[in-house]
Amino acid sequence: MRAIRTHDFMYIRNFAPDRWPAGDPNGLETPRAQPFSFEQLADRTQHALADIDAGPTKAWLVHHREQSGVANFYRLAAGKRPERELYDLRSDPQQLKNVAAEPRYSKDVARLDQQLMAELKKTGDPRAHGRGYVFETYPYLQRV
Repeated sequence: MRAIRTHDFMYIRNFAPDRWPAGDPNGLETPRAQPFSFEQLADRTQHALADIDAGPTKAWLVHHREQSGVANFYRLAAGKRPERELYDLRSDPQQLKNVAAEPRYSKDVARLDQQLMAELKKTGDPRAHGRGYVFETYPYLQRV
């Protein structure tokens, strides 16, 4: 994900919308599945959605993710994201309603995408040059 914010908009470009931005759900994507206990999710980040730190809030959100009033927050925190997101900060300062697909915002999306891509190219961001795969090659510490 790369983003640009103006006074009026938050524009986000998701270069891999097929990926889980909060990490592998590890079975949680299946409706009604509960592969981990509350304690497991609260104590160990790596069980599922590893980009969200372990804790009681994560465990509660996962265990209540299909309930009315919670499902949308779970989707916002852990769901796959569309390729383009646009939030109109004038009417939605909490950035909860993606308006990128609405026709009346098409010029704003095009303008902000052009501005974002120009900056990414100027700064040598690998995603802007079709080399986003490089992020998959960096070593990382995995604790067991």
